[in-house]
Amino acid sequence: MTIQEDSLLVLENDVPLPQDNRMGNGESLPSNFKQVVREMAVSQSFFIETEGQAHTRAKINAIRSSIRRLQQDDETGVEFDKKFSVRKYPHPNREGRHGLRVYRIA
Repeated sequence: MTIQEDSLLVLENDVPLPQDNRMGNGESLPSNFKQVVREMAVSQSFFIETEGQAHTRAKINAIRSSIRRLQQDDETGVEFDKKFSVRKYPHPNREGRHGLRVYRIA
């Protein structure tokens, strides 16, 4: 097997890095989010309003990540056997608006 000349790597100097968009600005959650998740009993839920599809996806990711971090921290009291579900849900008081409902299912 031979190496073709066009497949060789070439070193280049001073090429700027592209902007890193992977982490974004972060999505904020209500200040009492951790406390509410810690205290939730099976069959309880809470609602978080969102604005548009992109915001909804970002908020879902933030909620799931936060719950996962709480479950990994032994000091929070949120054990791995506690199961949560995040669902798109119509706003309970404002017709035509949507958000997310977080359920404790186990």
